[in-house]
Amino acid sequence: FTNAGVINRLAPTQTISTQNTPYIFSDGVGAATAVITQTGGAAMNDTTVWVSAHLASTQITCGAAQLPYGAIRRIFAITPANATGVTADLTLTYYDGALNSERGALDPANLVLYRCNNGVWQSPDAAYTTGAAGSYRSVTLPGYTFDGFGLFALGAPPSRNADLIDLVLNGATVTPVLTPAFAPAVFEYTTTVAADVFTVTATPTLSDTTASVWVNGVPVTSGSPSGPIDLAIGATIITTTVTAEDGLTTRTYTVTVTRPPNCMATPDDGATAFASYDASAVQQAADVAPAGATVKVAGDCRGVQTRGGETQTLTISQTLTVEGGYSFTDWTVSYPITQPTTLDAQSGGRVIYATAPVTVANLTMQN
Repeated sequence: FTNAGVINRLAPTQTISTQNTPYIFSDGVGAATAVITQTGGAAMNDTTVWVSAHLASTQITCGAAQLPYGAIRRIFAITPANATGVTADLTLTYYDGALNSERGALDPANLVLYRCNNGVWQSPDAAYTTGAAGSYRSVTLPGYTFDGFGLFALGAPPSRNADLIDLVLNGATVTPVLTPAFAPAVFEYTTTVAADVFTVTATPTLSDTTASVWVNGVPVTSGSPSGPIDLAIGATIITTTVTAEDGLTTRTYTVTVTRPPNCMATPDDGATAFASYDASAVQQAADVAPAGATVKVAGDCRGVQTRGGETQTLTISQTLTVEGGYSFTDWTVSYPITQPTTLDAQSGGRVIYATAPVTVANLTMQN
């Protein structure tokens, strides 16, 4: 036992030497707490039964693994002197009374048994039955084969609830609205943020706090925000995964966050389009454009960069045409009046530094 609450040895320790005879181990109050009937193998001989009641979750370990089930009512450790190749029928009981710390109002259908096997808590290999007599709840496991002492946990099944009851995104100054509105049984959402929103956090709230939750693979606490999540220009998918207490049931919620660009440019009529918050999309398009091509630009392209010791919004080293007036979704016709385009150095340097002939059309340049 490890940190297992109140540990009691059931009386008496008994020498189990006769097969098919029930040996009763009692805590001295009410019904027999454990009944062992050896059915095969050499005599078990001196056998002690220990119980641990008043349990909280993860208070006992099986090997290196902690018991993950918060609803366990009682732990049984059965230690026969001879535990090599012997089989026995076991009946294990606890009191589910109104004033008892083991109470849980469990009916037999919701009573489960786990055994410690090679460092893992799992269901026994053999089928078991559950029963009740008044406030007593019991499990009968036939034909259990001992190989060392037997360690069992008796209680309620672990929760299978892997739902969220809320999921909220937050930027530095905004709370993006999810579409559709959050609901536990809806698993895919979308939202859009402004171009100047660079990061968001995700705050998931669990329906059942015995579950565990991760945002983009990083564990978080229910009701607390994740770390900052970087938003690329375009779509960023945020994945929130919940695993129920049973360790098997999972739910995955995804939010696709769209961050629109301020600036876009294409060197090939939209076959390849670059997008950015600043003016870097224009430079990217110019860098891959062949000589004599037209770099089409849309939006508000701001900022400078330094190349070769010179600072400017756009560096051009071959013959190009730079034309604005386009939209992010249509590169066929330039409409500079309804779709104004700006190259703005923001007082940081030149707008264009060119070492080859350049034609500029349908855009505003300012520094």
